[in-house]
Amino acid sequence: MEIKKGAIATDQKQEFEIQLALCYTFGFGVDACPDQAQSLLASNTQKRSIAEEEINMIKESGYNWRSPISKVTGTNSILAIDFKHYYREQGVLENAEANYRREIANLSSILGLDHIILLDLRSDLSSLLREQAKWEETEKLDIDILERSRKVLGNHSASTFNKSSALAATYWGQGQWGKAESLFLEMIDRSEKLWGAEHRGTIVAKSNLASTFREQGKLEHAEKIGAEVYKTCKDKLGRKHPETITAMSNLASTCRRQGDHERAEYYDTKVLKSRRKILGLKHPDTLLAMSHSALTYSEQGSWWRAIELEEVVMNRNIEILGREHPITLTSMGNLGLFLMRVGRWKEAEVIISSTIEAKSRIMGPDHPNVLTTKVNLASIYMQQKRLQESEEMHKEVLATRLRILPAEHPDILVSLHNVADVLARQRRGKEAYDIIVDLYETELRVLGPSHPTTRASYNNLQEVLLSMKKYP
Repeated sequence: MEIKKGAIATDQKQEFEIQLALCYTFGFGVDACPDQAQSLLASNTQKRSIAEEEINMIKESGYNWRSPISKVTGTNSILAIDFKHYYREQGVLENAEANYRREIANLSSILGLDHIILLDLRSDLSSLLREQAKWEETEKLDIDILERSRKVLGNHSASTFNKSSALAATYWGQGQWGKAESLFLEMIDRSEKLWGAEHRGTIVAKSNLASTFREQGKLEHAEKIGAEVYKTCKDKLGRKHPETITAMSNLASTCRRQGDHERAEYYDTKVLKSRRKILGLKHPDTLLAMSHSALTYSEQGSWWRAIELEEVVMNRNIEILGREHPITLTSMGNLGLFLMRVGRWKEAEVIISSTIEAKSRIMGPDHPNVLTTKVNLASIYMQQKRLQESEEMHKEVLATRLRILPAEHPDILVSLHNVADVLARQRRGKEAYDIIVDLYETELRVLGPSHPTTRASYNNLQEVLLSMKKYP
């Protein structure tokens, strides 16, 4: 059968006009304009009929929204594009946010907020807001999206599962560890029942739970689950898969918190090598791996190596993410700490003070990251013999940690040690002794006698006793 070229051109033009009319109807990529949509369809009854049918399909079912990509990415055949990273890398993150807000406003008036397309678009907007640390708006949005997804798709839907993960990530970013833990436990239970222990959803939720345990000081739980996740990823996905590398990075962080710096360095080195090769030198995950290596160097006493590496990380983060992004601020805080350790007090104080101001404004004054940075500033004061200022800041951090953390959290133990130290330096030995005795007994029970922190407390106890004999 002979097909005329003109007929093909006519069919293509008609299809183009129908698709463009759909864009104007719903506001896909353009401002919604029903009049413009009607003008494109006015010349042909068949076009109007086809367009109306597709519009009804979209309104009723979402028109297989994203299903082909979801099916492929769900099998680990390909990795989904991290659009928030791409937008930031291209310098268009704020423009992307504005475009999402416009399309959501256009579509919500036609489809309603419960429609699957709106659920996904609002989830994308949440991801962009989370990337910019707009926590309050992100949390409200995530809670609303999850409630609507449960109502529309059910609690056993993969889409609802992903929206639970997004809310947990928002809790995690704000340091709300208890809420994050509860959600991750719920997700793991649901994922194992629906898809099995080796499904990607189960693996990721367990990995996130291990990180949450670590941040709460539940280090044995964190190590056990982290090792389990790493083995599953390595066996199922291979050593070079991003999920395997992330699991290794999390295990390194747990080792670091346990004081096992040799194992931490081993894992850190492998993670950094893999991320440099796969993601490149400027990807945020590569920079995070470099920062973790710098932390391990610092805890081994290799301060100059740590400073050199962290300066590179900080400057690249400023270039890529901006000066006030939480990751950049963490890097600045780390550099300030390393500078403090080599006696560059003034430089360290300037960096850390500015970091505290920005972190408090962006993350909130009670965020664990803010409190850690305040501890570092208090240490700078102490090294400069500004003992009263140091005591006040250490006690402020201790009071906050006692209010927001479990009673025997490692961060509380660190704060108690810091307060005792600054008291001892002011020859207030009896006050320091009472704190350190209780602290040492707690650390023996919680961390064990061989943990570096427990050994440090024992040494401090001996020093305080000597000081009390010298200055009764």
